[in-house]
Amino acid sequence: MERELNHKTSFTLKVVMWIVILLMSMFIFGSTLYYLESETQPDLYGSIWDGVWIFVLSIITVGYGSPAPVTIGGKIVYIFATVIIASAGLACLLWIVVRGSELRSIFPIQENVLDKNGESRINCNQ
Repeated sequence: MERELNHKTSFTLKVVMWIVILLMSMFIFGSTLYYLESETQPDLYGSIWDGVWIFVLSIITVGYGSPAPVTIGGKIVYIFATVIIASAGLACLLWIVVRGSELRSIFPIQENVLDKNGESRINCNQ
């Protein structure tokens, strides 16, 4: 039981760490884009939060019709940030897939099992 608790805590901390790093990097890249693009596009980049919002919106959507940086520095930062965040997302997904067999032993799968009377009961595979 104690070992399972340590695995659950370790897994949860790693997921929280990934999320915090992802959010921090989005804020850093979005605020950098604000500082680089606010003079050339003041209507789009009115504040740091607008820069973060535009960056996040551009990352999570296909990009057709999304605002794009127009300065050379903004384009370089945007390309670099996109590659970094996409790589981090893929690394997180691959980590979860690789550790999937271990997660199955930590978080048991519940399934319905019929007993002799035909009544349903929950069985936890351990």
